[in-house]
Amino acid sequence: MVIIAHGGGGFSSRYPDFDENMSYFSEAVRTHKKSVVVFHAPPYGTKLDVIWNGQHVGSKSYRDFIEFAQPDLVICGHIHQTFNLEDKIGKTRIINPGPEGKIIDF
Repeated sequence: MVIIAHGGGGFSSRYPDFDENMSYFSEAVRTHKKSVVVFHAPPYGTKLDVIWNGQHVGSKSYRDFIEFAQPDLVICGHIHQTFNLEDKIGKTRIINPGPEGKIIDF
Protein backbone atom coordinates (compact mmCIF):
# COMPACT_ATOMS: atom_id res chain seq x y z
CA MET A 1 0.00 0.00 0.00
CA VAL A 2 1.10 3.55 -0.67
CA ILE A 3 -0.21 6.69 1.04
CA ILE A 4 0.38 10.05 -0.64
CA ALA A 5 -0.49 13.38 0.97
CA HIS A 6 -0.35 16.96 -0.32
CA GLY A 7 -1.80 20.33 0.55
CA GLY A 8 -2.10 23.09 3.03
CA GLY A 9 -4.36 26.02 3.63
CA GLY A 10 -6.05 28.14 1.03
CA PHE A 11 -7.39 27.39 -2.41
CA SER A 12 -5.55 27.12 -5.68
CA SER A 13 -6.69 25.87 -9.05
CA ARG A 14 -3.16 24.65 -9.73
CA TYR A 15 -0.36 23.51 -7.44
CA PRO A 16 2.87 23.82 -9.46
CA ASP A 17 4.90 21.80 -6.95
CA PHE A 18 2.39 18.95 -7.19
CA ASP A 19 2.18 19.18 -11.00
CA GLU A 20 5.98 18.94 -11.22
CA ASN A 21 5.92 15.69 -9.22
CA MET A 22 2.76 14.18 -10.70
CA SER A 23 4.60 11.46 -12.63
CA TYR A 24 6.47 10.44 -9.44
CA PHE A 25 3.20 10.17 -7.48
CA SER A 26 1.45 8.39 -10.37
CA GLU A 27 4.22 5.79 -10.54
CA ALA A 28 3.82 5.15 -6.82
CA VAL A 29 0.10 4.52 -7.34
CA ARG A 30 0.70 2.19 -10.29
CA THR A 31 3.33 0.10 -8.50
CA HIS A 32 1.32 -0.66 -5.35
CA LYS A 33 -1.73 -2.89 -4.90
CA LYS A 34 -3.63 -0.27 -2.88
CA SER A 35 -3.32 3.51 -2.89
CA VAL A 36 -4.70 6.22 -0.63
CA VAL A 37 -4.23 9.90 -1.40
CA VAL A 38 -4.96 12.68 1.09
CA PHE A 39 -5.48 16.21 -0.21
CA HIS A 40 -6.47 19.28 1.76
CA ALA A 41 -8.56 20.68 -1.12
CA PRO A 42 -11.10 18.73 -3.17
CA PRO A 43 -10.59 17.85 -6.82
CA TYR A 44 -12.12 20.30 -9.31
CA GLY A 45 -15.63 19.66 -10.64
CA THR A 46 -16.71 16.96 -8.19
CA LYS A 47 -19.53 16.89 -5.63
CA LEU A 48 -16.89 17.85 -3.06
CA ASP A 49 -16.01 21.07 -4.90
CA VAL A 50 -18.10 24.23 -4.48
CA ILE A 51 -18.38 27.53 -6.30
CA TRP A 52 -17.39 30.55 -4.22
CA ASN A 53 -17.37 34.10 -5.60
CA GLY A 54 -18.15 32.65 -9.03
CA GLN A 55 -15.15 30.30 -9.06
CA HIS A 56 -14.71 26.61 -8.30
CA VAL A 57 -12.49 26.10 -5.26
CA GLY A 58 -11.43 22.58 -6.25
CA SER A 59 -8.01 21.82 -7.66
CA LYS A 60 -7.46 21.06 -11.34
CA SER A 61 -4.04 19.65 -10.43
CA TYR A 62 -5.67 17.07 -8.17
CA ARG A 63 -8.35 16.22 -10.73
CA ASP A 64 -5.74 15.68 -13.47
CA PHE A 65 -3.78 13.40 -11.16
CA ILE A 66 -6.84 11.33 -10.23
CA GLU A 67 -7.92 10.97 -13.87
CA PHE A 68 -4.41 9.83 -14.85
CA ALA A 69 -3.28 7.72 -11.89
CA GLN A 70 -6.65 6.36 -10.69
CA PRO A 71 -5.74 5.79 -7.02
CA ASP A 72 -8.16 3.61 -5.06
CA LEU A 73 -9.17 6.24 -2.54
CA VAL A 74 -8.85 10.02 -2.21
CA ILE A 75 -9.65 11.72 1.08
CA CYS A 76 -10.01 15.49 1.07
CA GLY A 77 -11.52 18.21 3.20
CA HIS A 78 -11.48 21.97 3.58
CA ILE A 79 -15.04 22.46 2.32
CA HIS A 80 -17.48 22.44 5.24
CA GLN A 81 -20.51 22.36 2.93
CA THR A 82 -19.44 18.98 1.53
CA PHE A 83 -18.75 17.11 4.80
CA ASN A 84 -19.71 13.43 4.44
CA LEU A 85 -20.16 13.61 0.66
CA GLU A 86 -18.63 11.13 -1.76
CA ASP A 87 -17.99 11.10 -5.49
CA LYS A 88 -16.00 9.12 -8.04
CA ILE A 89 -13.65 9.89 -10.88
CA GLY A 90 -13.28 6.72 -12.88
CA LYS A 91 -12.59 3.95 -10.34
CA THR A 92 -11.34 6.41 -7.69
CA ARG A 93 -13.57 6.88 -4.66
CA ILE A 94 -13.37 10.44 -3.28
CA ILE A 95 -14.54 11.25 0.25
CA ASN A 96 -14.76 14.32 2.48
CA PRO A 97 -15.07 12.64 5.90
CA GLY A 98 -15.87 15.88 7.74
CA PRO A 99 -14.83 16.74 11.29
CA GLU A 100 -16.34 13.59 12.80
CA GLY A 101 -14.09 11.34 10.74
CA LYS A 102 -15.13 8.14 9.06
CA ILE A 103 -14.17 4.47 8.95
CA ILE A 104 -13.56 3.61 5.32
CA ASP A 105 -13.41 0.03 4.12
CA PHE A 106 -11.97 -0.44 0.66
